[in-house]
Parts: sequence; structure tokens; C-alpha cells
Amino acid sequence: MYKSELRIGNYVSFSDRHIGEVFDKVSELCHDYLKIENEGYQFDYNAVKPIPLTSSILESCGFKDDKIENDKFKFEVYYYDSWNIYFEEKEKYGNSKCKLIGFYDFHQLQNIYYALTGEEIEIKL
Repeated sequence: MYKSELRIGNYVSFSDRHIGEVFDKVSELCHDYLKIENEGYQFDYNAVKPIPLTSSILESCGFKDDKIENDKFKFEVYYYDSWNIYFEEKEKYGNSKCKLIGFYDFHQLQNIYYALTGEEIEIKL
């Protein structure tokens, strides 16, 4: 993975020789390595992998029928050749709309969700 794709709080995947594949949050981004929150491990960027975006991950994030809707916005994710996003801000908050296409990994969804809403996606892994 590239450092430029990540931000603190993104989830990534890495292999632990004792327990296998592990998903955890990035806690620090340094020039040559990143640190993982719960394990305190540091990894080269090429040692971690993105977590593929799936319907079950969306459910774990609180998406119902592939969307999150509240009084501020509607954020919908759907699959058509790749994951795509439709975002609609409620009129009271600006009434903007956008459609983004071509996502495959959870950290991409995290970054876009944060950029559009100013909120973090919470996930229960």
C-alpha cells in the first residue's frame, strides 16, 4: 500500500504468524513505516494490505440496505462492476449531491465517508 492512500484511523490487514490474518487500525504514519493501534507493531507499507470492501463489512459499519441516512445526509454504497457511492446532503445543510465510482477497499470508503461527512465510520469487526 502507499502512504498517500492512508490516514490515521484507516483499517488495514496484516499477517500475524500466530493468529493469521488480522484487521486493525493505523495509529501512526511515518516516512518508511506505519504503526498499528492495538498491537503496537510497526510495518513497512508493503507489508500491509487493504481490506476488500464487502456487503458484510458495510453491515458491520451500520449500513442498512447499503446506506446510512440521518438528518444531515444520505450515504449510499452499491456494487456495479465496482463499489460506487451516492452522497446526498440534506437541504438544511447545503443540499449538495455527488456520485463517485470505482472503489474496492474499505480504507477508500473510510476516506471518502470522512471527506464528505466529517465523521468517521465505526466498524465492529
